[in-house]
Amino acid sequence: MFSKNPNKSYSIQKSRSYNQTQYIQNLTEELNHINRQIEITNKAIIDAQAVKVRSFFSSNNNVFLALQKRMIESNIKKSMEWHFIKLKDLRNERRQLQRAIDACTGKVWSRRIENFSNLLLLISISLIATAILIMAIIASLSIIPILIITMIAIVSFQSFRKS
Repeated sequence: MFSKNPNKSYSIQKSRSYNQTQYIQNLTEELNHINRQIEITNKAIIDAQAVKVRSFFSSNNNVFLALQKRMIESNIKKSMEWHFIKLKDLRNERRQLQRAIDACTGKVWSRRIENFSNLLLLISISLIATAILIMAIIASLSIIPILIITMIAIVSFQSFRKS
């Protein structure tokens, strides 16, 4: 009946005997530190992609330079994979810290509603953009016969004019 499962999470938290404002401040500082690490990791990924692009556009006719280029590309690929994994872990850690801060400040449901509304907004914008694209394709396809008829009329009018 009273199992101690650490994986269970509740939106209502127990009252803690320690100073909650200090706890929230510590969580916020840790969240800021993780945000800085995420920025550094994003910069490292962009730098690795820049090196990859430079390596791709370099012209190497020498066999040794081509071998070196392959080694560089392999190392870049490994580096980018490692940075992507690190970025994923940092984002998960940031999400957990943000949930803990929200639980302490009582903003769990407002944050969930905000995230849900952002998701709905993104989906609706995507659907509207797709609908506009489809309408533009259909409109351009329906104009093609009119353009062909107009071109034939212009060519025939010019040929009648010359004769």
